[in-house]
Amino acid sequence: MIKSVFISFLQNISFAFNTKKLIEHSKQTVFMPFYHSINNEQLPHIKNIYPIRSKKLFLNDLDFFTRNFSPVDLNFIIKNRKPEKPVFYLSFDDGLSEIYNIIAPILLKKGIPASFFINTDFVDNKNLFFRYKASLIIEEYNKLPNKTIIINQINKQYNLNINTDNFIRYIKTINYSDKDILDKIAPFFDLDFNNYLQTKKPYLTSNQIKELIKKGFTIGSHSCSHPEYRFIDLKTQISETQKSINFINRNFNVEHKIFSFPFTDFGVNKAFFDYIYNNKIIDYSFGAAGLKLDSYDNHFQRFSIDGTLKSADKLVKAEYLYFLTKKLFNKNKIYRN
Repeated sequence: MIKSVFISFLQNISFAFNTKKLIEHSKQTVFMPFYHSINNEQLPHIKNIYPIRSKKLFLNDLDFFTRNFSPVDLNFIIKNRKPEKPVFYLSFDDGLSEIYNIIAPILLKKGIPASFFINTDFVDNKNLFFRYKASLIIEEYNKLPNKTIIINQINKQYNLNINTDNFIRYIKTINYSDKDILDKIAPFFDLDFNNYLQTKKPYLTSNQIKELIKKGFTIGSHSCSHPEYRFIDLKTQISETQKSINFINRNFNVEHKIFSFPFTDFGVNKAFFDYIYNNKIIDYSFGAAGLKLDSYDNHFQRFSIDGTLKSADKLVKAEYLYFLTKKLFNKNKIYRN
């Protein structure tokens, strides 16, 4: 809570600072923004979980980044850990269809490389991320003329204690281990997730991924089924990572084995990193802690642009200010237990 208030304060005063000066003072010449979806439509499987940035806002973001940084690809990042001039490495998580239909055409036109991290269980629209299921349930719930009747039926069927005041909050807080409840209550809202997958096709297909690779984009793993790693045991962490990497290698023959943590790498301990690197399961990994250093040389921290509709200018300046503040207290590097 205190952190979010402080960052909001930094965003509000960011107009008074020059981006290039912030980069110079921080000595952090590599910035790694990442997104999930870009769309002018309010997609029902996403809109109730986080705001979707429009195409216009995304183009404004890219204008900001290209004014202040040079776009680089994965190979540059691997070979140049501390470039003299500011660079940005762009990536997208979840493997959504907008990557092929909207994002890639924009990036190709502007000559901006990117990496796309995919959940292998969802490729070819075989399954749906549990958080997106939650968004669809909320979407249908909001349309109901008499919500109490449905809520009472759900409570009776599954011995729950929810009401119209806390239903949406309850759905949003369902986690990976309890995700099956979403499948159980979906029929109360006449929701068929498989039908949604086949009609709306929210994810990339294998053929689209192959086309993206041919056009110069890199593909990485985002796990199989998108769990939050700190809430699953080490064995499952390794399995989720190894199976997804094997799927990508088998189907797409990638040059580098790269992996981005679903949700966050916060709370993931040293044992996981040591295992995946020592056993060469992955070559490079990516977290989501923002502008922060990490104790593992092959692990990079990215900054999420999603979750808000504020400009990249404001978000990035605030992140540099936050980094400089943490530096005063030696809090700008992550160490694993």
